[in-house]
Amino acid sequence: MHYASYSEFGGLSNIHLFHYAWMKREPAEVVRQIAKILAVELDDAALEAVLEQSAFDHMKKHAEQFAPDADRGLYRNSADFFSVGANGQWAELLSDEDVQVYNERFAELLPEADRVWLSTGLAP
Repeated sequence: MHYASYSEFGGLSNIHLFHYAWMKREPAEVVRQIAKILAVELDDAALEAVLEQSAFDHMKKHAEQFAPDADRGLYRNSADFFSVGANGQWAELLSDEDVQVYNERFAELLPEADRVWLSTGLAP
């Protein structure tokens, strides 16, 4: 499983996992954390510039710059890569039965702490 291949290295000082939900919920805190990890001084002006450039709406508006492989013509419209920027949006496309099957398989594959983090970005 993709997540497990990274999470097993989570205790290493040079591996850091950032959840999209946390990045959406507290973008300034995430940027500060990344700057700290990289030992980069970050004044208020630099923080604001990073937050502006990394905002979901800005990246979608400038998708040709930010979407992976946008220059290769993989998308009819590069902005489609960014969809709506919400966690769990996939669930509304599935039936209740499909979601139940997903949840059962998810529980078979990972312990609860990992499932909570993957689903919400929060520690259990």
